[in-house]
Amino acid sequence: MPLCQNSQISPTLSKKNKFDDKSNNKSDVLIDINNESECLKITKYFKILNILLQLFILAIASILIFLVSNVIESLVEDLLLSENFLSIIVLGFIGSMPEHAISINSFYKNNSNSGLNNAFGSNLMVLDSVLPIFTTYHFQ
Repeated sequence: MPLCQNSQISPTLSKKNKFDDKSNNKSDVLIDINNESECLKITKYFKILNILLQLFILAIASILIFLVSNVIESLVEDLLLSENFLSIIVLGFIGSMPEHAISINSFYKNNSNSGLNNAFGSNLMVLDSVLPIFTTYHFQ
């Protein structure tokens, strides 16, 4: 939904209403837009801000991947582990991180059944898929 469609503002921004002085939602931003040009300026500002935020997140993720790859290379050299062993462990860990984040978020929202189902389900999938591949490859 556009930010200022039909002189209304999206749910993240709200016009100040004379009857709504006691707003319970603390995330509302009270803003008064007088004309269409101000609305377009605000819309362009949020689009540019969103693009800059995405580029910043991409840069941080790239730096973290670079640092983690250097640490993993040094671990392989220092601990005399096989590269396949460590890559399978890291792949399983990184692959299950979104599921664990969703589980933590479910517990935070007091939905423990969903959180437990997601946590156990993702761990069982890792055990069912990664462990047989690793054991057949390692013991041949």
